[in-house]
Amino acid sequence: IREESEESTLQDVADDEITKVKKTWAHAARPLTPQYPGKEIMGIVKQCLAENARDNQQQEERVLNVIIFKAKESNDPDRKIRIETDKKMIQGLMDVLRIAPHPPITNVVRLGKKTENKDRPLRFHVNTPEEKANIMDSLYNLKDADSPDKDLVIRHELTPDQREKQRAMVKEADNLTEQAKQAKKPFLYRVRVAPGPYWEAKIIRVRTTLAGNHQ
Repeated sequence: IREESEESTLQDVADDEITKVKKTWAHAARPLTPQYPGKEIMGIVKQCLAENARDNQQQEERVLNVIIFKAKESNDPDRKIRIETDKKMIQGLMDVLRIAPHPPITNVVRLGKKTENKDRPLRFHVNTPEEKANIMDSLYNLKDADSPDKDLVIRHELTPDQREKQRAMVKEADNLTEQAKQAKKPFLYRVRVAPGPYWEAKIIRVRTTLAGNHQ
């Protein structure tokens, strides 16, 4: 798929965060009245600060994690052997992505309960934002890979708040695409995640033909 236009940025995550903080402090800064006494105001402020600190901590804990979907999972009954198999697969993936030298890989784990005939998502950890960015910026090499590497889907590990935002953005993009279709306008709307170690998403507009084929 070749994108010809990213003219219209409909939502910026940073702007959304700024708006949320402004609303939070606007609520906390209400005049002191019998309905909003001083102790209640301080309680609201402390709660907001605690929630922001928790969200920031979750993001920091996940920012160096990478998740691989559709990675074939070993059926060996020995967990240690399964982990070693996954580590070798990840090292092979670094070759496919043309990353040299390979970054140190730690905390290799499959997410969720193991079930038959289903490959669980595979998560691993790198040491620095630069190593994470190098991986995410090299994903374009997958398009030239052979199967099964070509079929792998590699993503950031998101916090619950980020996942909620992503779902909302996907829904908004789908609604905008449907509106464009109804108006017979040659556009699709998609959620685009910027390259780099951090999850930074926005909705972009992509020009298409009216028949639905990308130009």
